[in-house]
Amino acid sequence: TGTVTDSGGDPLEDICVYGYSESTGRGQSVITNSSGESSMEQLRSADDFVVEFSDCGSNNVVREYYDDKFFYEEADLVSATDGATTSGIDAELAIGGTISGNVVDEQGDPLEDICVSASGAQFGIYADAQTDASGDYQLTRLASDSYRIEFYSCGDNDVVDEYYDNQYERRRANRVAATVGLDV
Repeated sequence: TGTVTDSGGDPLEDICVYGYSESTGRGQSVITNSSGESSMEQLRSADDFVVEFSDCGSNNVVREYYDDKFFYEEADLVSATDGATTSGIDAELAIGGTISGNVVDEQGDPLEDICVSASGAQFGIYADAQTDASGDYQLTRLASDSYRIEFYSCGDNDVVDEYYDNQYERRRANRVAATVGLDV
């Protein structure tokens, strides 16, 4: 059992909490309640688990693993024992950074249904979004990192894939810095 809060100590509802068996990779998931609490039951005893906390609502918080780790491989393992409750598996999640913008064609008209993804130097593909009718997008839940932003059609648009800022090769893409808790 545990409680998930934001960096201000306020409980977070709608956080997906996953417990993955270290030996089998299988697991269980629950969603935090309005008090930020979660409880996994019927986990396989005598096994160690990796616990992941991920926003499955609209909290704009950065995913992490227990205990305050960004990568699965670095997570502290949690043991399950028959008939016992392992408590204190808590998390304090940082408010995510946000990158937002507007996508237009050569004439300056907004483009709807353009997929936008952010690939970080440290975290790989980390966020994706789709432009609305005004061509606006918002990439949220970003950890502090430097991101390549890729734009490609995910609708019926006849556009050429590119990266920010008018770059056509990934290696030439200009990176955009995002910082936890800030909008860019």
